[in-house]
Amino acid sequence: MRGQRPGGPYRVTVTHIGYRDFAREDIELLLGRFVDLEITLVSEAIDIEELVVEVEQDLVFNPGRIGIATLVTSRALSELPTLTRNFVDFAALSPLSRVSEEGVSVAGGNYRFNTLTVDGALNQDVFGLSTNAVAGGRAGARVIPLEAVEQFRLEVAPFDIRQSGFTGGALNAVTRSGTNEFEISAFGFFRGSGLVGELVVDDISTVPDLSTARGGFTAGGPIRRNRAHFFVAGEWERVTEPPTGFHVGESDPFRLSLLPDSVARLRSLLEESNEVDPGAASSFGLENRLANLFARFDWEMGGRHDAMFRYSFAAADDDTDPNRLPGDAYELSSNGTRIRSRSHSGISCPARSAATSSTASRISSPTGQTATKSRFRIPAREGLRRSPSGSSRSMRRTSGRRTSGSPCAPD
Repeated sequence: MRGQRPGGPYRVTVTHIGYRDFAREDIELLLGRFVDLEITLVSEAIDIEELVVEVEQDLVFNPGRIGIATLVTSRALSELPTLTRNFVDFAALSPLSRVSEEGVSVAGGNYRFNTLTVDGALNQDVFGLSTNAVAGGRAGARVIPLEAVEQFRLEVAPFDIRQSGFTGGALNAVTRSGTNEFEISAFGFFRGSGLVGELVVDDISTVPDLSTARGGFTAGGPIRRNRAHFFVAGEWERVTEPPTGFHVGESDPFRLSLLPDSVARLRSLLEESNEVDPGAASSFGLENRLANLFARFDWEMGGRHDAMFRYSFAAADDDTDPNRLPGDAYELSSNGTRIRSRSHSGISCPARSAATSSTASRISSPTGQTATKSRFRIPAREGLRRSPSGSSRSMRRTSGRRTSGSPCAPD
């Protein structure tokens, strides 16, 4: 033991459980000298006090965690502001995700690498036309109403073997169910052009035709107390806005390289020769209509048996922008397309250990129209089955036990 002060006397005591104490006294230390002590401990049975060890479970580090995840509770969904009323936008609460017009990028990956599930069932655009991985996303469609979402979870590259078929993040939402109390709510929102003000470009002021109308409702309660419950939610939205760019008669003619008189003569020629309406060259309103309907039925049979049926409908109609930017052909209002999307999905979890799930296979035409092609059922006990179209589809096994508010959601 170096660094001791010369002098003394010192006393050295050595103790260890199960051995007799050893002591050496009257030790003198001299400057620059070392003292060697030969210590021999003799075993001896002794009585010790009781040792109590307390272990508490760590809520952060536990075997139940399957990777980095961000949970958005029902309170956060109801209190945090949102412009689109789409639960997918709440993925921005995760520090490892980025939400933009192109979709949700998790850990820097492409949005097409993600998977989107509701109550454990796939609800994304498997064809790949949508920019946000949502069926009908090109028309701005939403999966289910925001009021129907109980919780939302974003997992960054989970290593749970029960989740497969993707290489990015997993976005999963569980839906609300009814309770023993009747609850009814409704909301509405409207914003017109009078609340926006004038748009001034090149010292030319215009009042754009802008309007946003949104409304919805929820209703839930018991069919039989403590046994059967229901919950329904609906939401609709209509947004009207002018095309992006400059417009004849409202913007600087030199910027467009078009004169209103020349455009008027061209419209007259088209109407007289072809007997068709070429449309307006000035500003006009483009509409985006959205509608969602959600219904859920829960039946508690007692013991370990329960059943759940859920149905959701999503509709979207969107008018695309004609070209109104300089440097390319100027398009009239008739030179446009409308994207129309309709989506139906349903899940049934019967009262047995293996849950089954049914959904509708969707096809998309080049114009963006979405229609239901066929309906198939995949028992959860089987890992692979052929669909009516002959293509194979895979589905992981889920449990009929209720987890996170949904008997179909994975553990």
